[in-house]
Amino acid sequence: MNKEHLGYLLVIGLCSVIVTGRILPGSRSTHVNGVPLERDGDLNAEFHKELIVGSNITDGNTTLGLTPEHVLAQVFNNADVDKNGLLDLPELQTWINAKVKDHFIQAAKDNFFTFVSMDNNHNGRVSWEEFAFGTLIKSGYSKEDSNKYIRDLKGLPRKLKEQIMLDRAAWFETATDPAGLNIDEFLTFRHPEHSHVSLLNMVTQIISDLDTDGDGTLSEDEFSTVDSKETGGNTEKKTAEKKVEFHTAIDADHDGKVTLQELLLYNDPMNPIHAKREAEELIRKADTNKDGKLSTIEVLVQAATFMASKAVNAAKNIHEEF
Repeated sequence: MNKEHLGYLLVIGLCSVIVTGRILPGSRSTHVNGVPLERDGDLNAEFHKELIVGSNITDGNTTLGLTPEHVLAQVFNNADVDKNGLLDLPELQTWINAKVKDHFIQAAKDNFFTFVSMDNNHNGRVSWEEFAFGTLIKSGYSKEDSNKYIRDLKGLPRKLKEQIMLDRAAWFETATDPAGLNIDEFLTFRHPEHSHVSLLNMVTQIISDLDTDGDGTLSEDEFSTVDSKETGGNTEKKTAEKKVEFHTAIDADHDGKVTLQELLLYNDPMNPIHAKREAEELIRKADTNKDGKLSTIEVLVQAATFMASKAVNAAKNIHEEF
């Protein structure tokens, strides 16, 4: 993303904030899959797990019946461009970048088909009722029960009820028309990481929440603030992690202040710095002979590191919970 493109996005995004009056409300979950920051300014601990592999793996098995080892072997072969049996930093970085791009392309395709399937009256918009109905049908409820629960959530399992309530808050945050979401808004709702306006709203809110001196930027101390109630006793560790991230990845000009532009660039999942840093970290963890490259054996020994819990198809795992 060049500076001219960033400036254009900032103008468009800020106009949207002014017109809609929407800065992300506290009613939504703080987590957004596939972006480096949480809505409250904390680091997304799962971000690097949400980028990498690109195969349908769940709890150690693929939908094709392949084990993680088989999938990693396939990934290794695909990423090893020069076919020398080793993965170097550029190859691994290129592979991760490709997986992120694949997600954006596939998500847009999936969004179209999902939108069409839910637009029951074919008016070019999906209403909240249509979306909630589809969600309940997908959860195994009959048409009759789904219509009932749309009007009254009582009787639904707590987890599903809470998810629908969060979805509803996100829905009306995104909607510009009471009749429902158009196809672009529907994509933003399901995949906030696709929307530069959503990302801009998010970082604007982070700065607003953490900027204690009101200068419009974040100092190291301001950015490193963590809520002790949410750290589980790891306040010092999380503070230290945020300070490292502040200096190594966010404060691009190293002036000790993070601007809106710097935070927006950092929080953009398409920023190539994330793929580079992820590739460097994987090599650091798996490169046992310290030659700066990874062999198949080194990758397989660190299978858990590569697969992790959500290191699966990027198109499905960067933001599938919607």
